[in-house]
Amino acid sequence: MQRILEITTISQEMLADIAVIKQGYKLFADRAPSRARDGWRVLQLRDFSDDGEIDWVHVATTDTAESDLAAYYVCEGDVLFAARSPRLGAVLLRADVEARRTAASSHFYLIRCDPEQLVPEYLVWYLNHPRIRAQLQGDNRGTHLPFTPAAVIRRLTIPVLPLDRQRHVGALDQLAIRERRLAAGLASLHDDLRAASTWGA
Repeated sequence: MQRILEITTISQEMLADIAVIKQGYKLFADRAPSRARDGWRVLQLRDFSDDGEIDWVHVATTDTAESDLAAYYVCEGDVLFAARSPRLGAVLLRADVEARRTAASSHFYLIRCDPEQLVPEYLVWYLNHPRIRAQLQGDNRGTHLPFTPAAVIRRLTIPVLPLDRQRHVGALDQLAIRERRLAAGLASLHDDLRAASTWGA
């Protein structure tokens, strides 16, 4: 997949021209999330593992009015890009976010692709590519907690492949992510087994 970024004859489009991009909901002190069962769930950086899995058990909720949060509602196929976290990068949201009345916090840029031009899985692969990550981090602002300005994300150029090729690249990337998760889970099971053997459990 590295060679795809080296193809110069493919159309290059600014991300803002082929996707809707907005920053998530800003949580003010008087609207801080709680652990209440009801209300909207608000995704924050701490809710994601390094490989993009959501820890739903600990996602906080807020009783902020729906009229204030509806614009930041997330759905299947949305891409979240962590504005203040070089650790996380871009994450693809699956269908489970819709059943949980979930909004994105201002920790993220919420990106919704134009389905006629851009495949979300392909965008996730592109945004997480080491070359693009290095480019974006080079444009970061701030010292204590560096962040990627919205203008940088909007002006980012994307090689627009035919949709079938985008789907192919995206599918391969999602399989690679799944493989890494399975390998991590297997390693954890091995550690548990060794610990149980050591302590005679």
